[in-house]
Amino acid sequence: MKPCFFCDLGQSRREIADLILQNDESFSMYDAAPASPGHALVTPKAHIKSIFDLKPGEFARLREFSKATKEIVDNYDPDGYNIGVNEGKAAGQTVFHLHIHLIPRYEGDVVDPTGGIRNLFPQAVPPAQLPEGYFCDLAQGKKEIPGLILQNDEFFSMYDAAPARPGHALVIPKKHIVSFFEDLELEYVARLHEFSKATKEEIDKKHNPDGYNIGVNEGKAAGSNIDHLHIHLIPRYEGDVEYPRGGVRNLFPQIVPPASLPEGYD
Repeated sequence: MKPCFFCDLGQSRREIADLILQNDESFSMYDAAPASPGHALVTPKAHIKSIFDLKPGEFARLREFSKATKEIVDNYDPDGYNIGVNEGKAAGQTVFHLHIHLIPRYEGDVVDPTGGIRNLFPQAVPPAQLPEGYFCDLAQGKKEIPGLILQNDEFFSMYDAAPARPGHALVIPKKHIVSFFEDLELEYVARLHEFSKATKEEIDKKHNPDGYNIGVNEGKAAGSNIDHLHIHLIPRYEGDVEYPRGGVRNLFPQIVPPASLPEGYD
C-alpha cells in the first residue's frame, strides 16, 4: 500500500511547501498549481477520506481553521471565494485524503461567473433567478419549500430548482447568514454538519451517486446570486463528464491541471 501524501505532510515526514498555517489538527498551504492567485488547500492531519467522515466537532474546528486561512489569503484582495470539496474519483478527487479548496475569485476572471460551482458543467441549466429574501421566506414559512428533503428548527434542505446533476441539493440555515466564514458558534456549525450529512444520506438512498462536489459560492464574483448561505451538494456519476480530474478546479477551463504527486504516491 502506497503512503498518503497529505499524511506525510501532516506528520512531518515531508516539508510542507508554501505553508500558510498549521496547528495540532490541520494545516493549510497554497496549491502547487493554483486555479487562481491565492488558491489554498485546508487539510486535516489525520487520515480522513471524506468530509462526511468528520465528527461534528472536528468539522466545526476545521471550519474555524479554514476561516483563519482565508483571512491570510485575503491579502490577495479577492472579490469572492469558491469553497469546494471533491468527494470521489467521479467528482475529480485525485488525493483520497480530505482537502478543502479555497479558490479566490476576482471580478472579470471569467466572462460570466453566475452559478459558481454549478459551472463545473458547462451544459448545466442556468441557476434559477431568486428574489432577495427568498430563503428567509422559505425558512419563516411565508412560502412553501419546493423539493423539500429535510428540515428542523435550524436548517432545511431542498432539491435545486435547476439541478446541475440529478439529486443536486442545497443545505440552508434558517437564520440569515450571508457567509460561510461568519462568526458562528462551534456547536451551531457542528449541527450544520450533522444536518448536511443527513441530507447526503437521503440523496444517496434516492440517487446512488458515485461521488459529490460540495461547494459554496461567496460573493458575486464567485457566482452567488443570493446573499444567504447555501451549501451545494452536487452528486457525481461515472462518465457524467469526459474529464472529471481536478473537480472544483474545473471552474476555470483554462487552468493548469492539478499537480502530479511526487514519485511513490498515488
